[in-house]
This record gives sequence, C-alpha cells and structure tokens, in this order.
Amino acid sequence: MNLIIQLIFSFLSYLIPKDKRLIVCGSGDGRLFNGNPKYLYMYLHKHNTDIKYYWSTKNKDVYNSLKNLNYPVVLTNTLGGFFILLRARYFVIEKSSLDVTYTKSILGRFNYVQSNHGTPLKKVGNDAITLIKNPIIDRFMKKHKLYSKLKYKYFLSKSHEEDAILLSAFGNKNIITLGYPRNDSFFNKDLLFFNYYKKLNLNTFKKVFFYAPTFRDNYLSVVPFSDNIYNLNKYLNENNYVLFVKKHPMEKLLKIPKDLSNIKDISFEIDDIQEILPFVDVLITDYSSTFFDYILTGKPVIYYSYDFEEYLNNCRGMYYDYYKELPGPFAKTENELINLIKNIDLWSKKESYKHEYNKLVDKFNKFKDGNSSKRLINLLFSTDL
Repeated sequence: MNLIIQLIFSFLSYLIPKDKRLIVCGSGDGRLFNGNPKYLYMYLHKHNTDIKYYWSTKNKDVYNSLKNLNYPVVLTNTLGGFFILLRARYFVIEKSSLDVTYTKSILGRFNYVQSNHGTPLKKVGNDAITLIKNPIIDRFMKKHKLYSKLKYKYFLSKSHEEDAILLSAFGNKNIITLGYPRNDSFFNKDLLFFNYYKKLNLNTFKKVFFYAPTFRDNYLSVVPFSDNIYNLNKYLNENNYVLFVKKHPMEKLLKIPKDLSNIKDISFEIDDIQEILPFVDVLITDYSSTFFDYILTGKPVIYYSYDFEEYLNNCRGMYYDYYKELPGPFAKTENELINLIKNIDLWSKKESYKHEYNKLVDKFNKFKDGNSSKRLINLLFSTDL
C-alpha cells in the first residue's frame, strides 16, 4: 500500500506547484521526534520568519504532543498531510525519505536535505560493506544515480574532515559544511523541547555522568559491567553524583541492575539524547559518535573501550586510529573506568589534556557558535529552485 501511495505521490509532484516558503522535517522513519531535523524545526518555531514549516510524523503520540502545543505538524498518512507534503519545497531528514514520506525510495520532484545522523567514527554506508553482492548492478545503479543517497540535494556536514568521510561512505557530492542544528542546543537551551533537567531532578546532583555506548553488530563475550557496579554506585552515592545510562536503540544485551540508587538506566525515558547532553558534566562513551557533538561543551569525555579488539574483529572497522586520534582518557577495564570517575577533577584540569581535547574540537567542528540552523535556513531560502 505504501508503495502505491508513493507512486501516486511521486506522479502528482510533477503537477502540483511547490510553495517556495514551505519546509517539512521528519526523523526516525516518521516515528520519532529527534535528530537534526527536530532542532531545525525548533529553531523555526522560536524565530519569527515568513517560512512555513511542519513536522511530518506517522506516530499519533508525536502528532498529539505537538498539536496540543500548537506546533505545526501533519500526520503523513492523511489526505491533509499528503497534500502539504506535495507542496513542500524542502524535506529535511536524518535517516531516509521514510522520515517524511511513504517509502525509502526517493521518487518524484522533491528536494531532500540529508541532515545526517552524526560524524562517523566507526565505518558506515559503503565503507561498512566489505563485499558487494552484485558489482554489475551496483555500478549501474551508481552511474544512473538510482540510489536514493545519490539524490539528496544537500548532505549536511559540520567539518571538512567529515566531508571526506561522507563522500566515501555515501557517494553524494552535494555536501554543505554548516554545522548540525542539534548542536545549537548547547548554546541555546530554549531549543530543547522537553525539560529533562527538571524531570530527572538534575539540580539535586553535584555531578551528572552519562554513559552512552553504541550498539554491537554481533554478540561479544565481554560486558561493560560486573558486580563492581555496586562499588561504583556506592561511591557515586557518597559524593552525590549520578550516572545515567542511555542504551542505543539497537542494543539488546546491556543490563543495568534496577536496585542501584545512583546509576539509572533511562533508555526508555529519553528518545532524544540531545535533550539531556547540555546538562551532562561528564560523558562516558565507547565508539559512538556522540562525543563529536558533546566536545562542543568543553566538558570531559571518558572513552570506555572495554571490548576494543573484539569490536574491531567482529563488528566494524574505524576511520581513525582510536587511541591516537582521540585525546582520551581511555578505560580498558571496569576498574580503570571507576578510577577515572573518582579522579575526574585531577586529569580533566591538566593543560595537556585540554590541549589535545581542543585540537579534536577544532578538527571536527568548523563552527562553534550555535548558528547552524540559521546558516542552513539562509542557504535553503536564499537560492531559487
């Protein structure tokens, strides 16, 4: 049914005139309210412009949440939504065309802006595929630009370093280096939609640690936590610190005991990690790209690489030499992680650490000003179709 709707949608796109001041945003296959499109949408909502904008969703909970607050939103699978989408000058997505329309195939007369999921550390796209099943078909698809990833009008990046990776991984040359709209929230918390600072009582803690690991493509034998997690919890409790854990949506194996007072799994409470990152004092991650954004805050990052060798051998390769490119500190064991947490105020203040940290910030962020949404809107609406 969705394919039939998409075909009708695509055919009508050549007949229905576009509204040159209309932009539609969406994410998570049309089910979520997150990512760069969300913060571009929030920017448009917070600023008085003559640009018309909507959030496109298939999720009635998201629709009702926005509608009740008088935010412009459409249900994708309704007649009204269908015709608003048809008239949009731009679609801003972060995953695929399914974020705003009906299938993952880009057909018809539309302008897609791929706002990107994040700066890759682990290999993605073409670079993550070690064997192409049918090279002849692959060459044909690329030559005639039949892959949807080749049809994006713009592909958003936040550094020239990232540009080269995106070109290799996705083959789309229409890269624009303007910064990520979601990172504007580090500079302007008014762009946040939910008040997790209040909901999670973050003001009651002296320090907020946040563990945000990526997913594993395959089962690995090593786990991040043992019974030592109870000793860590005791230390956190005594110092009025808290450690929140946000699992990747594809992560199935990481388990956090429910009887811990100061270590809390909030994976099901938060859909959008960006809503809490501005309030985090210390990020703990592994091979997730989250730290590329978080370093704009200037706050410490601990790299917990407890399964590094297994990850490289059984999951994915990386674009960089992990231990040479990143500033550290690295925790290869649970005990090392606990020691780094306990000594956070010592190592994070060293000039040598700050120097390497700032080098990373500069390399992966062309802009550090909170104006990424403004730059993107200026580009999109200062040019003609």
